[in-house]
Amino acid sequence: MDKDETIKQLQDLNEQLKHEIDLLKEYIRELEARLAKYENAHTPPSLRRGRNRKKEQNEGFKGTPGQKIGHKGVTRSHAKPDKQVEVTADRCPDCGTELGNPFRIESRIIEEIPQPIYIRAETADGTSLTETKATTPR
Repeated sequence: MDKDETIKQLQDLNEQLKHEIDLLKEYIRELEARLAKYENAHTPPSLRRGRNRKKEQNEGFKGTPGQKIGHKGVTRSHAKPDKQVEVTADRCPDCGTELGNPFRIESRIIEEIPQPIYIRAETADGTSLTETKATTPR
């Protein structure tokens, strides 16, 4: 092989590599565009699939959300505490550093809900009549 043939082969290889680089750059642009749909900070996760789901979800629904006018709300009654426990800490439970004066004092009610009691009624011959769940008295 002489010098001219080697130069010609290297130039052809250089052109092929440039063409391959252009193809790869275009592929990277496509992937980055697809990735942008998933990494947009203002898009909620439910809509990050690249399709318009809002139209699909709301199609045919023409109501207003929330309670209807005149609906009476229901709230659980507050429990009356059986005992009061004061919990304090002198040191941090994680690192053991001594704690200073508290900057906030919180109080909360922890309500323990007991497991239901099952009542089983049987006849004299041992067959089961009913099995019901009874609530514990408060």
